[in-house]
Amino acid sequence: MLLARYRLTVRTALISIGVAVIAGAAVIVLRLLGHGPGVSEVVSGGVPDALLDVALTGTALGIIVPAARSSVLQPAVTALAPVRAAGAMALTCYVLHVGLIAIAQRVGDPRAPYEHWLAYGGGILVVTVLACWAWWQVIGKGPIERVMGLVTDRIG
Repeated sequence: MLLARYRLTVRTALISIGVAVIAGAAVIVLRLLGHGPGVSEVVSGGVPDALLDVALTGTALGIIVPAARSSVLQPAVTALAPVRAAGAMALTCYVLHVGLIAIAQRVGDPRAPYEHWLAYGGGILVVTVLACWAWWQVIGKGPIERVMGLVTDRIG
């Protein structure tokens, strides 16, 4: 997050890949020592879980930034505008999808979301991405990002 907040340049992408490699190596070492995914109970937010998150997001940032800047991939970048909008308002997107999941679990038969998880999950995904895209096109920054900006913009 710190690298992404700093500047999305190719240099940032390379640093991100470096951080991801270090975090990934740490995950492998922990696994060899008997800790982490697949060998011990992983607590959400624990060290192995956090390192795995750093490795995955660092790799994603390191790949996505240069790809998004590539002129060859501009048609794909344009076609993925709804996904970009969801990423630009990630906090709002997260809160919206959690709210939609809660609604889906409470409307109608309580077993339905579990029995038809693909339809519910796909529907929630599509509604979330399209709602964020529409908001981003019309209003811009997401509502939760605006509130967070009141704090983080003062710090930065």
